[in-house]
Amino acid sequence: FMMILIAMYTANLAAFLTVTRMKVGITRVEDLLHQDKLEWGTVSSTSPEILLKGSTKDDYTKLAESLKNVDNATHGFGRVKDGRYAFIYESALLEYQVQQTCDLVIAGEKFSKFGFAFGFPPNSPYMDMFSNVILKKKEKSTDCDSALIPLL
Repeated sequence: FMMILIAMYTANLAAFLTVTRMKVGITRVEDLLHQDKLEWGTVSSTSPEILLKGSTKDDYTKLAESLKNVDNATHGFGRVKDGRYAFIYESALLEYQVQQTCDLVIAGEKFSKFGFAFGFPPNSPYMDMFSNVILKKKEKSTDCDSALIPLL
């Protein structure tokens, strides 16, 4: 009985020490500043770059100073797959790419939330169609960001 008790104590101690030493990784975009393994960037002249460069938060301006931007989103995803690069971009496209390719992961949480809008000319025949689809989606789910809305 004593051997079993000692073995259980040793196993629990080893598990505790192992778990407490594990690194959490990147949980916020600001965590990129406190590591030296990854470069980061976005697509030039897009909303993530404008947000970082125009921010009043010190961490965001430091991130903006070290951006290694790419020409387009496809190039950004390619750099991520090649390794040692964090691609900061709009969540809708990031989530779509993660669903399409199993070798990508979204690290951390969304650091800035903003909505998208559709603009229509007066008396547009498409306005009712868009409104109806969005209302139906809203009725089915409280999270409109969870899936792309099929229009046709």
